[in-house]
Amino acid sequence: MSKVVAESLDKLTISYLNQQGFLKPWSYFDIRWQSHSSKESRFVQFSIQEEISGMRAFYKHIDEKAGEQSELDYRINFLTTHCYYGGKRYWFECPVGRSWSCRGRRIGVLYRCGKHFMCRHCCELTYRSRNLSGAQKGRGRIISIPELRALREKVKRPFYGGKPTKNLLRYLLMNERAKMSLNKFAERIKSRNGV
Repeated sequence: MSKVVAESLDKLTISYLNQQGFLKPWSYFDIRWQSHSSKESRFVQFSIQEEISGMRAFYKHIDEKAGEQSELDYRINFLTTHCYYGGKRYWFECPVGRSWSCRGRRIGVLYRCGKHFMCRHCCELTYRSRNLSGAQKGRGRIISIPELRALREKVKRPFYGGKPTKNLLRYLLMNERAKMSLNKFAERIKSRNGV
């Protein structure tokens, strides 16, 4: 049985909550996800009470196979670490904790796997990049022409102090990778057609 790919599930990141300013006392917010297969959107309501020690998740879960609908209301705890220059950094604690290694572990991303949000270890998820074969890993991902143009436009100053800048080096590396992947693709087409 193959593992589910993490990119296909709804995810909740602590960095997104922090960027949106949701990590404060007495905050109520909704987060919506667009369905990958249809135009249907799903939303979950969250609330943080007086202390920022966790949040509550409220939503309806529809089990399409069984045709059942259930309302869920559960708590997702936060863990904190102190930053070197002051302040706190927030993390999720997996609300399910199926695996013994997940209990008390700091987690940055929770995935909606089945009914609940949980960590990738409890969901037994994999990443799309881990499913690439050896030949595909060697080629890497396909780099588009607009992406190359955007990298080229970021190169404002190609050299500084007689040395190439990081933006120029990044552009040259991606340009070389794009050429290599295009050449390998052409070789594969030629070998299939017997040319």
